[in-house]
Amino acid sequence: MTADGDYVIANPYQKEDLFWALRGGGGGTWGVVTSVTYKTHPYAPLSSALLLANSTNTNSTQNILAEIIRLTPSLVEQGYGGYCFIFAGQIRLFFLSPNVTAEETQAKFLPFFEFAASQPGLSVQNSTAVYQDFWTWYESVLAPSTNFVGIPSEMSSWLLPKNVIQTDKPKDLAAELLNVTSRFAYLSVFFHNLGNTRI
Repeated sequence: MTADGDYVIANPYQKEDLFWALRGGGGGTWGVVTSVTYKTHPYAPLSSALLLANSTNTNSTQNILAEIIRLTPSLVEQGYGGYCFIFAGQIRLFFLSPNVTAEETQAKFLPFFEFAASQPGLSVQNSTAVYQDFWTWYESVLAPSTNFVGIPSEMSSWLLPKNVIQTDKPKDLAAELLNVTSRFAYLSVFFHNLGNTRI
């Protein structure tokens, strides 16, 4: 049910923009969801990539976000989803997919890790790993960072139209997003992609 009282069906084939927004904007952002159909998948291990960085250089921070924006369409095509948190000079990036091997994840993220390590004013830690399931990943990687709860933040990606994410000027988009607030979260199409649903 949309804010103006219309009952609509949103899926990858009709009201695609609303479907994109509902899956990333959070509960109640774009309307009230009255029915949901889930596609379940067999138990599968998850291949994960992690980057943690401390930044003393605002240009380097912007470059990291711009590179993530640039990579988002190709990551999504391979079934990756994740988060990028930027605040107080810290950058935390988590990506994972049940659709790829550990070797594929290493190959996919090595150029990005090397790019991040080349940025001035950044101290970087990165890794790839395989987890037996999402809960194991969550407890190991995300749960220790529960200080994200209850703080003001700006979120993007699903709140932006797909054609904006597919920009040919990711650095300009990164600059605009980082100007919004000093505390920033970029949700890189978790449980969603630009084509077929993979998760």
